[in-house]
Amino acid sequence: MTVQRFDRFEIKATKTPEGFIQDSPVIGRVGILEYRQPDGSIRKELRPPEEAFHADSLATLKGKPVTVGHPGLVRADNVKAVQPIGTVLTDGRQDGEFIRADVVIYNLDTNGRELSCGYSLDIEE
Repeated sequence: MTVQRFDRFEIKATKTPEGFIQDSPVIGRVGILEYRQPDGSIRKELRPPEEAFHADSLATLKGKPVTVGHPGLVRADNVKAVQPIGTVLTDGRQDGEFIRADVVIYNLDTNGRELSCGYSLDIEE
């Protein structure tokens, strides 16, 4: 079964002279992650380092749009509808148990200060 997951991390950014927001936030992590199920229960899943830090996986982050909220999987055919507010500038990189990437946010018309990177996975029970 393939599912999507979203992890949240606080943005601690600086502003460019043009007013854009730049940061190198944590956008993912490894270990045992907890996800709330539709029935309210908690599901624990292992995200192993060899998968999260694999070069192919880290490379998928570069160039992806930054959006407000969780609009689902963002693709070329729906990117205008989700109104991207920024871009991931680099491949992901390992920082201990975390994944970081450089981002720029062009316009943030919200008090939101968390970044949530989604990914798809096949669950092996």
